[in-house]
Amino acid sequence: MEALFDIDMQFRWDMSPITSREYGEGRYIGSGEGTANGQRICGSVRWDLFEIEEKRFCRSNLIGTIDTIDGANISFDSRGFFIKPDEAKPKNWVTTSSVLFETIDGRYNWLNNRIGVWEGTFDMETYRHVYQAYLQPPR
Repeated sequence: MEALFDIDMQFRWDMSPITSREYGEGRYIGSGEGTANGQRICGSVRWDLFEIEEKRFCRSNLIGTIDTIDGANISFDSRGFFIKPDEAKPKNWVTTSSVLFETIDGRYNWLNNRIGVWEGTFDMETYRHVYQAYLQPPR
């Protein structure tokens, strides 16, 4: 897998959703902002979180956009899991997701029709997501 970027996302409780709620899978939880920083992709991030809560984990669906520093817009739709690995630390979750990127900007069309993965942590005390994103190599 090719390292794509680090992403740091923070909930903003007063922020309006950026997507229509029927696009997300599960219950709408909230929205936020952040940054993506990598060698090939850098920019600001806006997103909505939808979840299906289950007994041991949450199914997550983060839908959003990256507005790159060079003016492109990259949409993403991630589907994965949030898991609380240690009951002694109930606010610290680990997460992993498959991510579909889409853009109409020709400079980034190498993202289209490829699957990405991101993994990292979610801190329920600060409501901060910190992930590393990777892209599968072309087949």
